[in-house]
Amino acid sequence: LQTIVQPYETKFYQRSIFTLDVQRYRELHSGWQQRLPVGFSLRRADAALALEIGGIPDMWGSVENFLAHGFGFCMIDETKPDISSGFASSAQTVFVGDRRAETGVETREAYRRRGLATAVCCAYIDHCLQSGIQPEWGCVENEASENLAYQLGFGNKRDWPLLLVRAPERLRSG
Repeated sequence: LQTIVQPYETKFYQRSIFTLDVQRYRELHSGWQQRLPVGFSLRRADAALALEIGGIPDMWGSVENFLAHGFGFCMIDETKPDISSGFASSAQTVFVGDRRAETGVETREAYRRRGLATAVCCAYIDHCLQSGIQPEWGCVENEASENLAYQLGFGNKRDWPLLLVRAPERLRSG
């Protein structure tokens, strides 16, 4: 493998994978809808919101493809004049297949530590479970993500080696 990837930029990481304990999630987050932060609204991602979520066109090829095959939820600061300035947090599918959905979460720095990520993740997890989809959680060397996973009811952490391989610049530009 090292010989094959030698011409490429490579970096090794440790990826942590977590499994949702559905019963624990339900015990921890029953009634979460009644505890939404004041001044914020929870919305399912539409085309405008999907553009605010980091990387959707890159990961999915287009916003339309994301909306056709993926889903997400966003917290919006209702005191802001438009979606772009009011976008606070999101939880969305990174990819979906085999009745499983990899979870992506983003909270803008000014909105962290207010429970917004927990709320959008609860909406996302509930949607997964109601749709017969197993939500999956993984992260690479991200303590905040690991803590949120545990807080939501994910556990059974397993670590896997991850090799990121990027084509050399000369191959990427052509």
